[in-house]
Amino acid sequence: MFFTSLHSSKNLYLIWFLEHFFRTLLVQDGKLYGRDLFCDVISRALSLPDIIGDKEFQSNEFVVQLGQLVINLLKILCTNTAWQRRKLGKSLQDWSTISIQLELALKREFGETRNVLADENMCMRVSKQLLVWSQEHTYWIASRFLILGFELDLYSPSEYCMVYWYMHVVFIKLIEKMQLRILASNENSRRKGKKKKDHSKDSVRDTPFPPSCLLLQCYVLLSEGLSMLLAALRKESKSFQSPSIFNTEQERFMQHFDLLQKAQIPECITYYSFKEAAAQAYMADVMKYNFFKEIQKIIPSLKGSFASEPEKLAELRQIEQVAEHNRIALNIINHVGASDPKLRVSFEFTHHPHFAVAVVKRS
Repeated sequence: MFFTSLHSSKNLYLIWFLEHFFRTLLVQDGKLYGRDLFCDVISRALSLPDIIGDKEFQSNEFVVQLGQLVINLLKILCTNTAWQRRKLGKSLQDWSTISIQLELALKREFGETRNVLADENMCMRVSKQLLVWSQEHTYWIASRFLILGFELDLYSPSEYCMVYWYMHVVFIKLIEKMQLRILASNENSRRKGKKKKDHSKDSVRDTPFPPSCLLLQCYVLLSEGLSMLLAALRKESKSFQSPSIFNTEQERFMQHFDLLQKAQIPECITYYSFKEAAAQAYMADVMKYNFFKEIQKIIPSLKGSFASEPEKLAELRQIEQVAEHNRIALNIINHVGASDPKLRVSFEFTHHPHFAVAVVKRS
C-alpha cells in the first residue's frame, strides 16, 4: 500500500483516514463495493453452476463463513505493513480451520446438502471447489505473511535459508491449489457452454494454465535456488551460521513460523524437515539444477502475457535481474570454490524487496 511509506507523526491521521477509506470503499453493508454479496463473489470466482445461485447456497454455513473471512481479509490488506502481517498471521488459523472442516464434511455423508441438490455429483463437485478455493487463499495468506517479514526486516542473514525454504514449500502448495481451482472452473465453464457430444471431445484436451501460475513457478525456483545456495554455503564454507547463546536455530524456526505450524501450513512440515533438506544441499546440486537459469527461460513468455500490465512487467524485470545476478554469483562461487577462505558472500536486496542477490567478493 502506498500509504505505508508515510512515517512522520503529522501524517498519522492521514494514514488512518486512508486505511479507513479503503476499507469502507471495498466493503459496504457486508457487500463488495456495497453492491455484490460475497457468496456471489465466491460463486463467480469458482465459475459455479447457475443452480448454485439460490438461497440454500447463500445460507450454507461454509459459504457464510468464507464470505466473512474474505471481508476480514480485504480489511486487513488495507492496513499498514506491520499491522497487516500481524493480522494475517492470526487469520491463518481461521482459514486453516474452515479448510479442515470442509474436508471433513466431504468425507461424511452429505445429509441435508444432498436433499438441497438432487444431483449428488454436483454437490460433491461444489464442495470440493469450495475446499480448494479456501486452501488456495490459505496458502496465499501464508506466502504474504512470509514475504512481509522481509519488508519489516524480521529475518537475519543466518535465517534466510530457512525462510526461503519455507517460502518454497508454501509456493508449491499454492500453485497446486491454484491449478486445481482453474481445472475445476474450466470444467464448469465447459459444462455450461458445451453440449454433451462436444464435452467428451474437449475434456481430453490439455488445459493451459494462466501466466499467474508461471509467475508463481518463478517464485518457487527463486526460493528453492536461494535456500539451496544458502544451505550449501552454510555447509561448505561455514558461513551464514550464527549460533546464539540466547536461542537455538530450532527456537528461531518456531519464532518465525509458529503461526504457520499451529495452522498446519503445510501439513507434516517441521524444523526437522528443514534440517533434512538443508543437509542434502551441495554446491554441485545447486549448479546441476540451475534454478536461476530456469527462471530466465520462463521470463520471455511471461513478458508477452503481461504486456498490458505495467506492474507485472516491472516485477518480471526485477525477478529477471535477481536470477541473472545469482546465476553469475553461483558460477563464480563454483569456480573459486565455496570453501576458499578468501571468498566472501553476502546477500543484498538491491533488485527485489523479497528475493536477495548474492554478492561475491575475495578478501
